[in-house]
Amino acid sequence: MRDAPGPGGPHVVSGRPWPPRRTSRTYAGPGTGRAGPTAVSPRKVAHVARQHRARIIGTLTALAVALVSAAVTARPASAASPATEPVLFVHGWGGSPSNGDALVQYFTSNTAHPAYTVSLPRPDWLGESNDNLHNAATIRDTVNFIRWITGAEKVNIVAHSMGGLSTRHYIRFLGGADVVRHYVGMGTVEHGTEPGSPLEPIVCILPWADGGQMCRDGYLGRDNLFLRALNAGDESFGPVKYTVLRSTAPDGDGAVTTRLGGGACYKEIPGVPHAGEPANTTFLDNARWAIDVGCPGITIN
Repeated sequence: MRDAPGPGGPHVVSGRPWPPRRTSRTYAGPGTGRAGPTAVSPRKVAHVARQHRARIIGTLTALAVALVSAAVTARPASAASPATEPVLFVHGWGGSPSNGDALVQYFTSNTAHPAYTVSLPRPDWLGESNDNLHNAATIRDTVNFIRWITGAEKVNIVAHSMGGLSTRHYIRFLGGADVVRHYVGMGTVEHGTEPGSPLEPIVCILPWADGGQMCRDGYLGRDNLFLRALNAGDESFGPVKYTVLRSTAPDGDGAVTTRLGGGACYKEIPGVPHAGEPANTTFLDNARWAIDVGCPGITIN
């Protein structure tokens, strides 16, 4: 029975203070005459809890580091066959990745090829844009990333207009010949625009690093060292399989400037405006044929 508290004193139950004082005792083990569990101080409990939390956090941290390291260093398994190798679309002068939307939809819907587009740089703070040398480096980096995320050893590139020149520079000078299986150019002036064309009415009026590299005679008639190096020797450089698709529409360029020698495939397609080539079903059908079957036209030696 609980007694009423005395003046200034604690509650007392059966002659003992209430509540009882907290004590710390050590259990001496069997045979000591002490029975029952050990009473542990709150400070000891808190210390043990902190140690336990530290061990858990350390284990989780180590696991997280291991998972991140595995994700960074591991590479997916290689693609099973060329039929599943990625297709990359490269847009042309003044274009954008959206020019390849129809191609991406076409290949992902009708084939086993994953398809991608690339956004080429416009480093206008340097006073330059549409520079094939900058474009080629971006294509290289994009191809390397696509190969990493897909596990593919090689990729196929479909390039429109000046994008074909950027792609061929990457293939020839930046290591692309080792990882590109097929190159398909759509309306690419492989030897440069001819005098009298829309871009070169009399002389090339485009600045060197803003489209002038695709003028056969160079900016304001200067020697085009870019095209000379690109087409020196074997125009179909390396083990890559080359296909050039050309529209015979009035705004297209001539057959001589669009062809590649050295065993490249050449196919003419009638009546498709230059800007509409990447979205045209006939162009896409021929690009797919070149990648999955073989040359859809004639071989130029």
